[in-house]
Formats: sequence, structure tokens, C-alpha cells
Amino acid sequence: PYPVFPLGIAVVEQTLKKAGYKTRLWDVQLEEKPISHAISDFSPDYIGISLRNIDNVNSRSPLGYIDNLRDLVQEIRHTTSVPIILGGSGFSLFPDDILQLTKADFGVIGEADTTLPALLDAIKNNQETDSIPGVYTRTGNNISKQAMTPIKSSEIELAYYDPRLSSYYHQESTILSVQTQRGCAFRCCYCTYPLIEGKKPRSRNFDDVCDDIENALEAGAPYIFMVDSVLNSSEKHITDLCNAIINRGLKFPWGGFLRPQHITEDLACAMKEAGMKHAELGSDSFSNTVLKSYRKPFDFEDILESQQALNKYKLHSCHFIILGGPGETPDTMEETFENADLLQNTLILPSIGMRIYPNTALAETAIKEGVIKPDQNLLPPTFYLSPTVEQKYIESLLREKFDQHDHWIDFQDDALFSTIRERFHKRKVSGPLWEYMSLFKRMSQ
Repeated sequence: PYPVFPLGIAVVEQTLKKAGYKTRLWDVQLEEKPISHAISDFSPDYIGISLRNIDNVNSRSPLGYIDNLRDLVQEIRHTTSVPIILGGSGFSLFPDDILQLTKADFGVIGEADTTLPALLDAIKNNQETDSIPGVYTRTGNNISKQAMTPIKSSEIELAYYDPRLSSYYHQESTILSVQTQRGCAFRCCYCTYPLIEGKKPRSRNFDDVCDDIENALEAGAPYIFMVDSVLNSSEKHITDLCNAIINRGLKFPWGGFLRPQHITEDLACAMKEAGMKHAELGSDSFSNTVLKSYRKPFDFEDILESQQALNKYKLHSCHFIILGGPGETPDTMEETFENADLLQNTLILPSIGMRIYPNTALAETAIKEGVIKPDQNLLPPTFYLSPTVEQKYIESLLREKFDQHDHWIDFQDDALFSTIRERFHKRKVSGPLWEYMSLFKRMSQ
């Protein structure tokens, strides 16, 4: 609903600078002039494009971004003949399809921290690129590829918070980003994080994390979001993070994405003392049957206990849930709605259906159930919906929830978010806007 600071690019730019490369950022959200102007002004030897998202992941109003990427590559081709390299989390999920569609020269899947400098060195020295981990090389219709190798946490550089870029994003969204770990050991049926970052969590050095925080604050960040896929991947990790922030003497508001499990009162207290303001919970469902089908490691009792701990220390919270995934029935949806009433002082942000990505358990389920074909191209927005419920049925239930309950929020309503952004940002309000959506709904009635 608001522009997200491109942290991956900020880290890669720092890596390239340390490797001796001169860089120039061009952000499609920020720039007023076309990229051809930046190319003429900077005369690059290589051009890299990072694709964060394939589409908007909204089954009610799907919008893909691949055509925009293809058009951008064509615009670059009309301006220069230098090698074009694609990367980013979105690209990493569909590297073959996107390389062929855009006709870019190279791709980097997964982490580019060490891979991209190695690729640039190989191109510069006229060396083969086929053996570099994570590199895809296109020659005509043929693509040679190497699997990615997750890097060591010690190889993760500090982010470079480019002043111009940072200024734009903290003005537009009031948020800058920091990452404290990479990799995810959980097995959620739909999730792509293990494919992009690896299956083993790797905590960064907390001195480095605190340095990133300080640099983001110096760049003007009024609020910081910890962008880890699951910030509380372990109790030790998030406790150590909180202690590091406190010991460094950092005072700033922040939030993160948590699993609603093992959030004890002691942990909630530690997060509060470290400055946390907002906890975004990936609950996904309030039905134990569905949670098991989604391959979540927790049950509703865990969700309820987590909420109670957050409430005790007055931490703002919201629960993202997915209605209509594998195992969903009218009965399990009713269970979710009933259990939602047990959660106090929080918001519920529902979506419908699950985006199907290749090489996930959800894709296997969809193939077995005949939802998709084994060789189907999943690059166009493709969603799974349980065969026992219809989308219109779920939409009608949600409309009732949105209309009758202030704490049920349609977070995919772009018009609503735009209105809230305009009103609250004018008042210099920072942080996630969902905190104010319930209030805004009451004021609008």
C-alpha cells in the first residue's frame, strides 16, 4: 500500500562500492526523467535491474508487473548495448521465463552479495560465467544456469542508505528497512523465502545490525521495519536483537513480522523496552485444521497467548489471514470468524486465495487437485482456492465483516490506503498505517 525501501539494492550497492565499482541508482518510483537520461549521463558498463514483486498478490484484482519490466529492458536496449543483468526476489522465482521474455543477458538468483561482483569481474575480464553460483546466462534461446549457494552471514554487508533514495522513501512511506537475518526453516505451503534466501536461518552480527539502524536513522528514517521473513525465528534471535538495541542505547520506533508462537510476556516486555511499536503476525488462519493444512508450526492457542502477551505491553498488532487455501471449508471459515472474536485489541487483515509459485508445496497440491497443469506457466498471477468454497462466497462474508466490524480491515483496498496516507502523513505520522485504519473507519461512519 506504500512504497517499500529497496533494501536489497542498498546492500548490493555497498558490496559493489567495496569491490571498486562506481554505481548510480535509478528508481522507477522516484525518477521523473526516463532511464535513457541516466544512461547518457552516467555511461554505465553494466546495467542491473532488481525485480521485487511479480504482481500485487491480490486475487480480487490481480495486477502483474512483468510487462513493465520487459518495456524497461527494451527502453534500455534502445539506448545502450551494455550487458543487462536481472535479479531480485521476484526474478529469482521465475528466472528462465523472465530471461527469455525480456531478452536480458544475465540473471542472478537468490543473494547477489558475492555473486554480482564475481559476475561483473568475469564479464570485464572476458571469462566464462557458467560456473558462478546463482548466475543464469542467456545465449539466444539457450540458458546456462548454476544453483545458488547461500552466503555466510559474515559476508552480508551493511546497507548503503543513499541520501536521495532514503529521503524519497521516508517521505513517501515514513519507513526505512533493516534486515537482521536471512533464511527460513519453516515449511509454510505457499512460501518462497526458503527458495530465495535458503532454508537455514543465518543471524547477522548484531553490531552490524545496530550500525545499519544508526545509518538508517542518520538518513532520516522516522521509523524502521525489520524485514526478516520471521523476525522471531527463534526466541534467542529476537531476544539477542532486543538486547543489542538496548545496549547500543538506540531509541527509535520499529516493527517487524512475527510468527504467533512463543511470544511470551517476557519477550513482549523485551521488545517493548527495545522500542518496538508494531507486531505484524503471520497467523494465516484461526482454524487449527487449516493451520495444519497450511503447514504452520503453531495452533490457535499459540495465537491467542501471543496476542495476550502483546496486549499486556500495549504493542500494536495485526493478524494477516488467508481465507480459501488448502483445507478450507465453510466450517473452518466459521471457526476462524468465531476465534477472531476472542482476539482483543488487534486488527484482522484478510486476503482470499493463495498465489501459486513454482517449487512450493502449494504448487504440488494444486497439480494433484487439477487446479494447474504440471507444466503450467505460473508467471501470470495464478491463485489456489479450495474447491469447497467459492470466491464470491468468501467475498460476501468479508464485506459483512468489513461493514460491521471496525477491526476487520480490507488492506487490499488501495483507495482506502491512499486516503489514509494522505491524511496521516500530512500530520507527520510515521510507521505502518494499519494502526489507524480502525480509527479511520469509525471517523468515516
